[in-house]
Amino acid sequence: MSGPASAFPLSGAAELPVSRRFGPQIAAVASRLAVRRPQQVHGAGPDGQVAVLLFDETTVTDVVPTFERMAAVTVPEDVLLSRPPRVLGARQGRGGSQAYPQSISCYVPDYTPPGRPTAHRALIDAARAAGTQWRPSADSHEAATELWNAVRASFTPLTGERLPALGRLERSAATPGGRVRILLRELLVHGAEFDEAGWGMITEQLTVQMKLLADRPLKAVGLEFTPAAEAAAAAGGVPRSSAAVPTVRAVPGTIQSAKGETHAATLILECLEKSGKKFDVTEALRMVAEGSDPLRELKSVQAAVQLVFVGATRPTHLLVLAAHRDRGKRYAEVMIDAGWDVRDLTEQ
Repeated sequence: MSGPASAFPLSGAAELPVSRRFGPQIAAVASRLAVRRPQQVHGAGPDGQVAVLLFDETTVTDVVPTFERMAAVTVPEDVLLSRPPRVLGARQGRGGSQAYPQSISCYVPDYTPPGRPTAHRALIDAARAAGTQWRPSADSHEAATELWNAVRASFTPLTGERLPALGRLERSAATPGGRVRILLRELLVHGAEFDEAGWGMITEQLTVQMKLLADRPLKAVGLEFTPAAEAAAAAGGVPRSSAAVPTVRAVPGTIQSAKGETHAATLILECLEKSGKKFDVTEALRMVAEGSDPLRELKSVQAAVQLVFVGATRPTHLLVLAAHRDRGKRYAEVMIDAGWDVRDLTEQ
């Protein structure tokens, strides 16, 4: 499915350093969406895939589950589990306009925008207090339990009452439970040294893992953690089961909140741009297909496509864009010629 990096050539583009996050296919898309100034993005990372999902009002809620299945069969399991798939949109909730779709909530009806991740004073104090009890050579179960209970209490408004006791957390680093254990140890050992930026970073990491932990079974979905699997996970890999391919739940959020992140797979949902007159993903597809000069586009279109660019440069292995079929279908042939996977959910 990998297409040529020159599928959408640029003229007069400024050269940039090579990106090792993604390969040529995603880099070619990023090059076409760089609206602030023309840029030729070079990809030297993993061979990635690009896809478009076309939907209508009756299939809009199929977009995210389809993306999750695509990620499960496209991305290596260990990569997918260590960097869960993300679903990104420019808007969180619907406004007063009748235009459709407007926001993440159109695709995920039960989506609840999370509060801004912040380190609560009680959590900071608990981490520092637990850290004073922790000793590398001693039994520090009591300190870890105290800290975990404080973390659970801090995240209850976001996750509800669905978080297990410390003893029930998985130990494999390939699961959310295992990654939470790693973060807890980081807090115990270094929490007293964190500045505001350090607390912000670890709280964001906890937010993602705690949400995953609350939304899915304690065991990694579709995987049986036998001693052999545990050993493989500890060595940095998770063996692929011969059973059904496991689906990892995607974490929804805004494009703006994903700046600086790296995902195994990213889905960008078409949303209404700020002026309320155009749709961001449709405009991005048009610019890619037509090879238009970004600097000649309307300022509102440039702003919308710039956000799509931010989202499109997050994934390492799979980039998927969702667009309403009434607007996106006209660009399908060009996308297919470029090596993209175009799927019309209304025909499945």
